Amino acid sequence: MKSESNQSLEYDMVRRASHQNGYIAGVLLTKYILELEKSNHDELTGLLNRHGLNDELKDKDLSDYSLIYCDVNNFKKINDLFGHNKGDYFLQQLADKLKKSYRPEDLIARLGGDEFVLLINHKQRSLETISLEEKTNIIKDRFSQLVTSIIGSQPKKYHEQNLGIAFGVVSYQENDSLFSMINRADQLMYHAKDKSKDF
Repeated sequence: MKSESNQSLEYDMVRRASHQNGYIAGVLLTKYILELEKSNHDELTGLLNRHGLNDELKDKDLSDYSLIYCDVNNFKKINDLFGHNKGDYFLQQLADKLKKSYRPEDLIARLGGDEFVLLINHKQRSLETISLEEKTNIIKDRFSQLVTSIIGSQPKKYHEQNLGIAFGVVSYQENDSLFSMINRADQLMYHAKDKSKDF
């Protein structure tokens, strides 16, 4: 039969081992969650990446959304003339303004480089009752105002490089996928870019 002091010592050792294992398990779980979150988010801006956007849309109805696809005109000049740190800082500012300007039910992602996608939940805004054209125009106007304020807040040296944001807006069509919506919005964006070069 074990003495009371030996039993107490064993109990203490088991308790400490359990506590340490619990701590280790907690650390590993936290690390796993952070890694998982990291794999779904863009490291520079904290926005969703392409993988994260697909994940978010898994259980959502695409017909509730309109999509904005955009990129930054002359962004390469910012990197080339002022350095990648300035370019990165601009992208972080842009991401921050987008996050603050849209609702939690909207989805915002950086697909890479200076390319961003916004999925605007028009159902939450009661826009599903109006025509496709009206809906698209409302979203386009709202984004145009935001772009004007973002570009307007940049240093003068950026304006001299004709910095701007080109974008295309599409609303859901029957049998659309995320890929087909991005593709249509991308074509509209490039059409807008070409049109702006004519002036």
